[in-house]
Amino acid sequence: MAYLDAFRDTVVSSNNNVTISDVMRFYSGEIETIIGWHLQGIQQSSGELWTKLVTYQLLLMAKEQTGKERALGSTFFSRGGYGLIEDYLWYMNVSIMGRSLLETSFQYSPSLRDAYSGTVTGGLAAEIAKMRDEIYLNNHEMLSPSLSKGDMWFNNMTSYINDLMTLQTELADFIIEQLDSDMRGGIYSVVACAFFLSTVLITGPLIIRGIIHQTQQIQRVGDSLHRKTLELREEKKRSDSLLYQMLPKVVAEQLKLTGQTTAETYDEVTVFFSDVANFTAMSAISTPIQVIVMLNTLYQCLDALIDRYDVYKVETIGDAYMVVSGAPRRNGSRHAPEMARLSLAIRREIATFHIPHLPDHTFELRIGIHTGPCAAGVAGSTRPRYCLFGDTINTASRMESTGQPGRIHISQATRGALLQCDDSEEDGKFYVTLRGTLDIKGKGEMTTYWLLDSPETVHQAESSEIS
Repeated sequence: MAYLDAFRDTVVSSNNNVTISDVMRFYSGEIETIIGWHLQGIQQSSGELWTKLVTYQLLLMAKEQTGKERALGSTFFSRGGYGLIEDYLWYMNVSIMGRSLLETSFQYSPSLRDAYSGTVTGGLAAEIAKMRDEIYLNNHEMLSPSLSKGDMWFNNMTSYINDLMTLQTELADFIIEQLDSDMRGGIYSVVACAFFLSTVLITGPLIIRGIIHQTQQIQRVGDSLHRKTLELREEKKRSDSLLYQMLPKVVAEQLKLTGQTTAETYDEVTVFFSDVANFTAMSAISTPIQVIVMLNTLYQCLDALIDRYDVYKVETIGDAYMVVSGAPRRNGSRHAPEMARLSLAIRREIATFHIPHLPDHTFELRIGIHTGPCAAGVAGSTRPRYCLFGDTINTASRMESTGQPGRIHISQATRGALLQCDDSEEDGKFYVTLRGTLDIKGKGEMTTYWLLDSPETVHQAESSEIS
C-alpha cells in the first residue's frame, strides 16, 4: 500500500511529468501481481473445481488485457494513429493476448462460450471488430485525430468490459456455490465416517484426516477469493479518490457512469483570481527550492480556507490562484456572498502569514472578483481538466491585474450581487467603497469597487485612493 501511495503522490505532484503510458504500465504490473497471487491459489486446487478456477483466472486476465486495449485504442483514435511502432506493437500485444486468453477460457468451459454469446450482443461485437481492423491497419493517410471516435471506442469497450464483468460475476457465484456444496459434502462425509468409526478402526482416521484437509483447502480458496475481492474494492476506492482530486466530484461521477461529460452553461457564477504581489522580485532573491516551499506554504493555507466555503478551486498556475462559486454545483444567489467571505478570510489570514525563508516579509495578494455567466466542462482526454470559459473569466482576471496588493478589487456586477444577499443571515453585510472608473483592457471603461472588512475601513480606503 505504501508503494502505491508513493506512486499516486508522484502523479499528483506538479514536479513530475508522468505520462498516461507510465500510469498504465504501473497499474498493469500491480494488477498482474494480484492476478498472480490468485493463480498460485488455483495451482494448489484439485478436483472438478480446478477447471472452473482456471476458467475464472483466464477470464480475469482477458478482462485486464481488454482494459489496456480500451485505453490504447482511445489514444489511437484521439491522435489519428500510432506515430511510434512501439505503441502499435504494444496495442497488438494486448489485443491478441486478450482475445487468446478469452478463447482459451472457452475451451476450458464450453458453457462460458454459450453465456458469452447470450451476453455480448452481435452489434457491439461487430462494431468493436470494425474499429479493431482500423487500428490493426494503422493507415495514417486514412486517419485523422477524432475525439468522437475515441469516445465511441471507449464507450464500446466499456460496454464490452461490463459484459465480461457480468460473466466473471456469474462464474464466481457458481464457484462459491460449488465451494459451499463441497463444504457441505465434506461435513456429511465426516459424519458418515464417524458413524462407521467403530468398524473402520484402522482406515477411519486416515479418511477423516483426508477429508479435513480437503475442507481446509476449499476454505483457503474461498478465503483467498474473498480477500482478493476486498483488496480490489479498496483499490477502486483509491482510484476514485485520485479521480476526485483531478475533477469535481459531480463531474467525476458523471464520467464514471456514462463514460463522458457534457459542458454546462451557468447563468451566473462568481470567479476569483489572485496572485502574489512582487512575486518575480521575491523569486529573484530565492532559490528554486525556496520558491516551491513558499508557494506550497501559501497554497496549503488557501486550500484550508477554501474547504470552509461553497467554492471550487479550478487551478493554480505559478503564483496565480483561480476559484469559482456557483459551478459545478449550483448554489442559487449564494455564489457572490460565499466568494466575498472567502476573499475577506484570505486577506485576514495572509496579512499575518510570514514567508518561510523571509521571516520579516509577509505575503501580499492582489485579489480580483467578477460575477457573470460562463460555460464549464472537461477539456482533454489523456489528462482531463475542468475548465471555465467565457468573458466572465477574462473580466475577473482583469480585476485582479488592475488591483492593488493587499486589497480586494470587485466589479460592479459583483457589487450588485452582494447587495441582493440576505442581510438577515450571519455575516450577511458587506462593505464596499467606490474605486472609480478604469479603462480595462478589452472591456473599455468600467466602474469598480474595493471590498472591505468593516465600515471603519471605508474612510481609510477612500483616503488611500485620494493619496
